[in-house]
Amino acid sequence: MLVAAAPTTCADAKNLTFKIPPVKIPLTVKDQTVTIMAWAQISMVSSNKDMQILNLELTADLGELQQNLTALLSAQLDKDDRCGERIQIQRATLLPEYPASVATVQLHFERWACIKAFGKQQAKKLVAGNALIPLKLTPGVEQDNTELKLVPEVGTIQADGSLGELLRSGTVGEMIQKRRKNS
Repeated sequence: MLVAAAPTTCADAKNLTFKIPPVKIPLTVKDQTVTIMAWAQISMVSSNKDMQILNLELTADLGELQQNLTALLSAQLDKDDRCGERIQIQRATLLPEYPASVATVQLHFERWACIKAFGKQQAKKLVAGNALIPLKLTPGVEQDNTELKLVPEVGTIQADGSLGELLRSGTVGEMIQKRRKNS
């Protein structure tokens, strides 16, 4: 009650800080769940009778996400289509790189086609290989300023075998190059 009645000077307003205690945020992808711990600090930068400018510092502990990233991505991205794409996430890491994070995903990819010969359907492998995909994740704010987001930026993809050739040339290679230039 005393705080509400006490007048706030401009000098006092600049030193005003609110600490938001840690909150557990569950993240579920398919049947995989991890918990992210987040906390924040809000402090007054400047204040006058017309406007108040605040600074928000949001901190998140992504340790559990880092430990379980391979399983989370596997649950979301692994495919085993007999007559189409087969994708297996082999390993995924998440490392800080100020002011962003870099997720590196190692995967095995195969493209299969089914043909009918002598009355039987047979699956034939068309393309296969392993790839290493770096993905820079930069924190951002949605255009309406109401939600936080991660802005992805795909780095240089490294791939071997026929998958590497497909990614470096032809229409798939051109599409990747266009996306990289537009990022």
